[in-house]
Amino acid sequence: MSHGGGAARPAGGARLVWFYFFLLLAALWTTWEMDKPVWRDPAVAEQFHRRIVDGQAPYPLQYRPLVPLLCEAMTRVGVPLTAAYNLQRFAFWFLALLLFHNFLRLWLPETLCLTGGVFLLAILPFSTIGSGYQPTDPLNLLLFVMAYGLLHERRDGWLYVVVAIGMLNRETIALVALLAAAVRADEWRQPAWWRLVLGLGLLAVAVYAGVHLHYGPRESYTELIRPSACVPENLSRAGSLRVVAVYGLLWWLAFVKLADQPAFLRRSALLIPVFLIVHFAYGLVGETRLFLPLAPAIVPLGLRRLFDVTEPVR
Repeated sequence: MSHGGGAARPAGGARLVWFYFFLLLAALWTTWEMDKPVWRDPAVAEQFHRRIVDGQAPYPLQYRPLVPLLCEAMTRVGVPLTAAYNLQRFAFWFLALLLFHNFLRLWLPETLCLTGGVFLLAILPFSTIGSGYQPTDPLNLLLFVMAYGLLHERRDGWLYVVVAIGMLNRETIALVALLAAAVRADEWRQPAWWRLVLGLGLLAVAVYAGVHLHYGPRESYTELIRPSACVPENLSRAGSLRVVAVYGLLWWLAFVKLADQPAFLRRSALLIPVFLIVHFAYGLVGETRLFLPLAPAIVPLGLRRLFDVTEPVR
């Protein structure tokens, strides 16, 4: 991603890439230790994987086929299934971390970019707790980080690619249309704003409808798919407090003197309450993986306030 203002070489270079690479290996090892019960025989994850690949899985898993199909393709060339799932998780997390660090350079000095990157890396294993078989989240994180960067750089054509791919992975990516509307709010009178927002929204609906038509109607494997079930469950589970722990003080700091923050970050904060409301009504907020896509908003906003950064860096 370009930041303008000259050809200064990003600090760290290859050393920074290796720094994240080896830290992420430790995070993946930790995740694997926590995930072992999911993969024990008879392996729930293997069963879900096979049912998705065969087109026999329940709602909503069958409508999120991209990662299982990718992992199945890896098994066809000799990669064990559990290794395939860990490889895709590592690859998507790794790319997300590098792009996230680069995005932070727009708003923070280099040392604080590293702070933000390590913060995100640290919560990745934490985000797998209490989630069961949920292979969509590493790719979902990567696509959201890409969307933030593309919106800032105004490379809008690639946003359609991100949304189209993302809708084959997880429906949450449809909220990129809302993100685009928010960060470009001052342009709402222009035809280009409407084309982008409506175009992204209609694309998400089209892919969603196409996937559902392709696989046909499915019964859900859980009752937790509607507000009447999710809201009481979220209010009664102690594990719901994990949503507070995942970003800690940054949840609050992101909104302190929000009006003083750069317009792009300030407007992107709209996605934070939307995510919380949607997942409180249609998910379990204790599954902190659901809130990883908010990192490009919460982390730079929170760190800028924590360390009194007052201007964009680039």
